[in-house]
Amino acid sequence: MSEIKIRKAKVEDMEAVNAAHRRSIKEVCSKDYTAEQIEKWSDVTYALERWKNTIENECCYILEQNNEIYGVCHSKIHDDNRGEIVGLYLTPEVIGKGLGRKIFEKCLSYVKDFKPALVFINGTITAKGFYEAMGFHAVEEKQINIRGADVKIHYMEMNL
Repeated sequence: MSEIKIRKAKVEDMEAVNAAHRRSIKEVCSKDYTAEQIEKWSDVTYALERWKNTIENECCYILEQNNEIYGVCHSKIHDDNRGEIVGLYLTPEVIGKGLGRKIFEKCLSYVKDFKPALVFINGTITAKGFYEAMGFHAVEEKQINIRGADVKIHYMEMNL
């Protein structure tokens, strides 16, 4: 079996990224959220124009092996020069192998190049410990609505 690669996402990755995103929510986050929350939250489908904008104007890396996508990390800079890790979604096959850290560090490096005052993330219950290990601290717990489901998240920041 070939090594898992980290590479920039391409427009043609959209469907496979959708599938990995859904799997991450259903198979990884399901231990921390209700079945109803998971069902609504995992009903994710990127719109082609939004995906193209992400690829062209933001930072999006994927984990790939044998033309199969096992994870995605997305970051961006806001107009007020705050950095955001928009999301990190990994399938069970790659969790615990250090790949989440590697892909996350690539997106964080992109953000740091803009020299923002801070970087933030809306982290899941599932990912909170990982983000703390990456240097973020929880600022507050929030309920956000994702496709009709109220989901508890942790607003977290990293001061640079």
